[in-house]
This record gives sequence, structure tokens and C-alpha cells, in this order.
Amino acid sequence: MPTAGRHDRPALGGSGVQCSEPWFPSLQDLVNIEMFLTAKEVEESLERRETATCLAWCHDNKSRLRKMKGRQSEHDAKTGRKSRVASGSPKESEDLGKRLGSLFAVVTTLPRFFQDLLDPARWRMLIQQFRYDNYRLHQLGNNSVFTLTLQAGLSAIKTPQCYKEDGSSRSPDCPVCSRSLNKLAQPLPMAHCANSRLVCKISGDVMNENNPPMMLPNGYVYGYNSLLSIRQDDKVVCPRTKEVFHFSQAEKVYIM
Repeated sequence: MPTAGRHDRPALGGSGVQCSEPWFPSLQDLVNIEMFLTAKEVEESLERRETATCLAWCHDNKSRLRKMKGRQSEHDAKTGRKSRVASGSPKESEDLGKRLGSLFAVVTTLPRFFQDLLDPARWRMLIQQFRYDNYRLHQLGNNSVFTLTLQAGLSAIKTPQCYKEDGSSRSPDCPVCSRSLNKLAQPLPMAHCANSRLVCKISGDVMNENNPPMMLPNGYVYGYNSLLSIRQDDKVVCPRTKEVFHFSQAEKVYIM
């Protein structure tokens, strides 16, 4: 009977001999690392302003790129396809003509449109375009799974209290209130809360019938249990304003 979470090592080819040792898949068996290694090789070659590796990638994936209608003008412009000049659209022929003409011009005396074609930024654009088409080719998103998971988690706990200008309502235990993640979560939507919960600023506990919310004369609300824990000589000190009040001055708050 097979053991859960374990796999038998595959039978040796042709011998029919089954290995009794358990076989666990390695990370390389679970990740398509070849695709990322190839992409890294292509991008590094483009950073060196070499196009041979990129053109080889285009040729290997030509049919798949055509099916998904990937934008290949940046790749194909390097090949100088004469057939497309004759049979292509006027706009494409004009664009390719500019590229070919730029090869015979002097950079310092080029017209504006030739200078744009030879701008070093075009190589960075080409790398970004390759990365975009490569992700589409393998049905990958531009954002990593980690980024999507992090954004979903931040959005689930994000509230307007995390972005008050005075910062008085920010919690040290809230990831969205932290300095490192506050700016990252700013464009994300707020959390959808059908039922609100009051949380004590002192203890972080939920205020409910077992820990009713109590309001001090200055308007700040804390849990009853927290006020009991900080009471000294029947007096409490507000953690925010440092004002001192008698414990009996705290009034119970009712939520409608």
C-alpha cells in the first residue's frame, strides 16, 4: 500500500526492477526552471546589445508567437526581412525602411526619427517587450504569486484608520500601519467589513459584552478590562493624552 506523501522511484528502463527506496521529487521536478534560464540568457544578450540569442528564441517559438499575435516588430526588425517590405503594410514597410536607413547614417547628423531608433533606451524597451511576450507565451502574469498574495492580504486588513494624517489611530501590530507596507497598500482597495468590531487600543482585545467599551471624558474609548488593568488609586491615565481621570468617570458605550 503506498504511503501518503511518498512516491516510489520509477522503474529502471527495460529491466522492470522497482526500487524499494522512497523517491521524493526535487524542486527542479516541480519548477519549469528551463524557461527562466532561457529568458535570463536572452535578456543578458540584449543587455550586451546582441540579438542572435533573441532571434533564435523568436524562431523557436515562431508559431506560438503568431497564434497569440505577439508584437514581434522589435525582434523582427533585426532580421531585415525583405519579403515583408514588399508584401507588408505601408506603415510596417515605412518603419522597417527607417530602421534599415539608420544603419547607413552617421549618428551625430541623424534626423530626429533616426536618433529615436538608435537611442540606447530602445534596448531597454526591447528587453521589457521580450519579457512581456515570454510571460504571455507561458501564460504567466507580470506580478509574482508572492506579490499578489501580499496585496490580497494587505487589502483584507486595510482600513481608513491606517491613513489618518495625525497617525493617532495607527496600530503597531497592524501590517498596513507599518512604515514599510503603508505606502505599498495605499492604492489597494479597503477591506470589506459587513460587521465592524471594536478593538481596544491598550490591549488589542475585541470589545464586546465581556469587555464592554468605556469612554473617558476626553472622548477616547478603551476596553473595560484594560482600564481595570491600568487603574491606580481609582484613577486611570489616558495612554494617548496622558490626562488623569477617576475610574468612575468612564461611561459605557452602546453600539446601535
